[in-house]
Amino acid sequence: MLRMKKLIVANWKMNPKTLSEAVSLARKTGVVKKGAGELVICPPYPFLSGVQKVLNGAALGAQDMSENTEGPHTGEVSAGILKSVGVSYVILGHSERRSELGENDEAVNGKVLQALKAGLRVVLCIGEPIEIRKKGLPSASSFVKKQLLGCVAGIEKLGLKKKNLILAYEPVWAISTSKNRRNETPDDAAFMASLIKTIVREKFYFTPRVLYGGSVGEKDVRDFVSQKEVDGTLVGAASLRASEFRLLMGKVFE
Repeated sequence: MLRMKKLIVANWKMNPKTLSEAVSLARKTGVVKKGAGELVICPPYPFLSGVQKVLNGAALGAQDMSENTEGPHTGEVSAGILKSVGVSYVILGHSERRSELGENDEAVNGKVLQALKAGLRVVLCIGEPIEIRKKGLPSASSFVKKQLLGCVAGIEKLGLKKKNLILAYEPVWAISTSKNRRNETPDDAAFMASLIKTIVREKFYFTPRVLYGGSVGEKDVRDFVSQKEVDGTLVGAASLRASEFRLLMGKVFE
């Protein structure tokens, strides 16, 4: 059985400051040699079209979207709008949106369903907070299972393409913006990735790709993606440093 190509999703968050800087960064990092692997660049909304024009072998992604298809929802962006400017992937359920904007599993589920209906590939973020992880892996496993099933409820009714649901395991306590952050271990990340695959396989009868995210950088990314259960990585801060990100891509796609 052939191994699936590794996937990197670059989440730029609210960076960089201008369109010209975004285009420059995309020119430096949004290039992938044919057959090497899959790369998705996710800039802020206003930069999507500009970045899309200079990507070379990489796909365009968005950092969020609305659960609504249209209508009077000021400041929101629908799946259809995203597709119209070339977006093919969307990150949903990121812990920062949960903590800063109060998104819960029900809200994320509405977005997941709309994105999949529209044919977008969903990168669904799940992961436990530090108070859960301190209780041990069994507690973390229970939390992640409940969160995952809450976020994907009803997808079996969509007849979705299996490749369109991608999971990103991001323990909240390992993200660079978390207070008193700590490092995840590759072995525990692999355990959680395997658990997530098992949950989806038993419930929906297919095995999804699972990425690891949690402040990965050029120095440690190989330790995580070399785990057979881990199919790639969701990268935050390191994706904004062009030279480091190119080194990171080389290690993931080698």
